[in-house]
Amino acid sequence: MGRFCEVDGYDSLLPPSGQAIQRPSVRTWSVTVAADRAYYDATKASTSDLRLEFPRFLPPRRFDLIGVSLLVGRSDPTRGVRPDIDLGSPPEDTAVGRGHAMFVPHEHGWAVVDLESVNHTFVNNIHTPIPPQQPFPLTNGDRVYLGAWTVLTLHRL
Repeated sequence: MGRFCEVDGYDSLLPPSGQAIQRPSVRTWSVTVAADRAYYDATKASTSDLRLEFPRFLPPRRFDLIGVSLLVGRSDPTRGVRPDIDLGSPPEDTAVGRGHAMFVPHEHGWAVVDLESVNHTFVNNIHTPIPPQQPFPLTNGDRVYLGAWTVLTLHRL
């Protein structure tokens, strides 16, 4: 049912044997993390029971996309959750899950996978979530929306 097999730990997001995907080993892609006021205003986060306030200041942060996969979420040392792209620094968007999404290599670059997050993951269209547990291919300039205000913009370097 989940991403990892309970018996042998196999990662269901990896390509089938014999169909290896070229994994970027050099810095050719990155994501910029920022707060998006329009997304915040369009979500129900500002009127929900959470009452999440839009941050007054959140400088953009950049993360390089390198490796087999990159977990996106908020760290939780007690549960052993340590995302590669940690969105837990203040001001914290608590509508982002601990293990919210994952970036995985795709034949032409990268794809994002929603890890069955409570608040879903959106790409470019903030009204239609991407299907969970299915790699969604990304292109240069695509915007991935998470939580109440968080947007990750993909850049090909």
